[in-house]
Amino acid sequence: LYHWAIAFIMLTLLITGAIMLAKIDTPLWNRDPSVLSDNAWGVIYVFHGAASYLLIFFFILHIYFSFLPEHRDLLHSMLRGNKK
Repeated sequence: LYHWAIAFIMLTLLITGAIMLAKIDTPLWNRDPSVLSDNAWGVIYVFHGAASYLLIFFFILHIYFSFLPEHRDLLHSMLRGNKK
């Protein structure tokens, strides 16, 4: 379930980030912020920001769970390559 959540968060970041590229002037295309309405841009920015915070939260959660006592053997095997 954790990895599905990370995949969904990353897809959200990629899609909203690609849409936000319309506001940047590049050699490949001209800047066109009128692609979406102001309300739609607000929604895109909120989803992008929320997904960013969720990705950071899930990373911290992943590190936290690796230090739990019941997962200690898994942590040792990841670091040393052998079981304790």
